[in-house]
Amino acid sequence: MYHSLRRGASGAEGNSLSFLYTETMPKTVLAVDDDAQTLQLIRSALQRRYKVWTFSDPYKALASVQEGVRPQLVLCNHQLFGMTGSEFRSQLRSHLLMGKVPFVFLLNLSERSEAKALNERGDRFLQLPLSEVELVALVDHYLAVPGQF
Repeated sequence: MYHSLRRGASGAEGNSLSFLYTETMPKTVLAVDDDAQTLQLIRSALQRRYKVWTFSDPYKALASVQEGVRPQLVLCNHQLFGMTGSEFRSQLRSHLLMGKVPFVFLLNLSERSEAKALNERGDRFLQLPLSEVELVALVDHYLAVPGQF
């Protein structure tokens, strides 16, 4: 999603052209889940509107942030292979530029006690299996895509 705006003027007396160029970069979503089907659903539901980075390995997702990926929203399964979603969030938040980025946990139906605890702390979560409509609505809300409401 790139837009450019050009304004120029050329006079008969050889005035030079002047250009104003603006570019709207797509907003970025980082998704971390060890379930390939969930990652595919996230990618297919969001890729028309956003730049979507998906990782099944939380350590590779953290490395991508160290290498320059700058998401405006993070979606993360609460139970990952190798670390919990809460541990991932803590490590992600320790990065200088990632402290205020919205973070949404993905929870299985069986994690009702976790959902209650997250809700009490004010954390946002989506229940797995994901509803594509609910996912898109949540991401659009957090990233406030103009013209999408």
